[in-house]
Amino acid sequence: EERVHVGATGCDIITAEISQKTKSIPSFFMDRFEVSQDEYNQCRKAKICRQYGPNWKIGPSPATGINQKQAAAYCRWAGKRLPTFEEWLYATRGPGSRSVFPWGNLPLKSDSGYRANLGRFRRKGGAPFRGDGHKYVAPVNAFKDIQTPFMVANLVGNVREWTSTEKGGRFRLAG
Repeated sequence: EERVHVGATGCDIITAEISQKTKSIPSFFMDRFEVSQDEYNQCRKAKICRQYGPNWKIGPSPATGINQKQAAAYCRWAGKRLPTFEEWLYATRGPGSRSVFPWGNLPLKSDSGYRANLGRFRRKGGAPFRGDGHKYVAPVNAFKDIQTPFMVANLVGNVREWTSTEKGGRFRLAG
C-alpha cells in the first residue's frame, strides 16, 4: 500500500487556499491511487461493503457503483477515512497553487499521450470519446507519472471521488 503524507509533520498545520479564503487544514494522509475494484472486493467478501452499480472488470480498475455511505464503510474497514473536500482540494492543487490542472498548466494532451482520463459520454447513445486509450475507466495506476505536487495520481478524471464533507444535506463529490 502506497500512502502519501500531505502537509507538515505531526500536529503541525498546513494552509490551503480555498474559495479565495485561507483555511488551516491539519496534516493528513491520502492514498497515492484510487481504491481499485480488487481492493473494494476484499471488503465485499468480508460482508462489510456493498456495490450498487457497475463493477468494471478491466484490470485494476477503480471501484465504482458505490455511494458515499459505502465509500466511508470501506475506509473504516481499511483503517482509513474519506478526505474532507478541503483536504482533497489541497492534495489536488498543493500549497498556494494557481495551476489549472493537478499536473500544472500543461494541456490535457501531449506528444506522449493524455495526462488524465477525461472522456465524455454522449447522451442518446453515441460513442464515448476515448482518445486517452481507455474504453471506459482507466486502471488506477494508468496515469501514475502524472501527479499532484504531493505525488497523488488520478485526482481529476477517471471516476469521481466521495468526500466526507456535506453541503446542503448532500455529500460533496470531488474530481
